[in-house]
Amino acid sequence: MAKYRKLGRTSSQRKALIRNQVTALLNNGKIVTTEAKAKEIRKVAEGLIAKAVKEKDNYEEVTVKAKAAPVPGPVTVLPVKQKPAAVTGVTAEPNTASIKVKWNKIEGADRYVVSVYQGNKFLKSYTTAECSMTVKKLKKVTKYSVKVAAVNQAGQGQDSALVKTGTCPGKPKLSTVKKAGKGKAKVAFKKVSKAQGYAVFSKMGKGKYKRVGTTKKTSFTVKKLKKGKKYSFQVKAYIKNGSTYVYGKASNTKTYKVK
Repeated sequence: MAKYRKLGRTSSQRKALIRNQVTALLNNGKIVTTEAKAKEIRKVAEGLIAKAVKEKDNYEEVTVKAKAAPVPGPVTVLPVKQKPAAVTGVTAEPNTASIKVKWNKIEGADRYVVSVYQGNKFLKSYTTAECSMTVKKLKKVTKYSVKVAAVNQAGQGQDSALVKTGTCPGKPKLSTVKKAGKGKAKVAFKKVSKAQGYAVFSKMGKGKYKRVGTTKKTSFTVKKLKKGKKYSFQVKAYIKNGSTYVYGKASNTKTYKVK
């Protein structure tokens, strides 16, 4: 089976025809031709424009139209594929030796490139056709950053914003919750290796957990507790990457009723 239409001409005649039509198309932005010729012209024109856009790193939108003659075919519009837009909505979910990265789907993207950094040092890029991937075999309790770019035949789009993250510390063990005065409770827990600090979370009754404080010690006093109410407590170890808290898994839960 032929890979291209002969258009009723010899090879040399066909090449000359396509060359002249493509030149006219690029000079004028549109041409009038038959549908069969338009399809062949499109292949060549898109390739040339994609190469030109990549060489000049030109992000300006370019649209090329070819109009078929009234006889025998209908009007044919030939859009030229552009680089995809910048990736948005990038999030990073840390684990002890891996990071799961997610992002929004970008229209016109064929695949995505996930770039990983340790500090200011570039480590490695990964390619996927999905809108998420898990970066594995990372150093434990280490600061990392990630960014994502969409790619198609026209080239690679602009990178997303850099997202600071890391591999998280281990899970603390919450030891005791004891009265520490009127409306106060002292939460004590075990030390976690390489943790930079600990965040204490509490909820009243069936409410939602809220962070009530952070500490670098292995105990924390929670204040302003209401008499007669039952509270639940959890602790998470963390490291900080800039202003970003990279939390490990929550500890076991301890409850305390204020008397």
